[in-house]
Amino acid sequence: MAKKKEYQGADVVPEYTTNVNGVRIKKCCASCAFKQPLDANVAHRLCTLGGGKKVVFKDEVCRQWHMSAEIDRIRTKGFGV
Repeated sequence: MAKKKEYQGADVVPEYTTNVNGVRIKKCCASCAFKQPLDANVAHRLCTLGGGKKVVFKDEVCRQWHMSAEIDRIRTKGFGV
């Protein structure tokens, strides 16, 4: 069974997907196209979805998650050309 993590009182079960190169990617703010760095505090990000600037934890995920282009290009060592 997947390990659960608590965010502000809610249990969250991590979700995963694969990118175009077949690499397993965790669905979270850190891998989302709508994230922006907040500051030196690496635990938080700014969500820019819909022009907003909501502060979120880097491992949070929402229904509007969309894989960032950088994450979609990740390859494992020795995989592909």
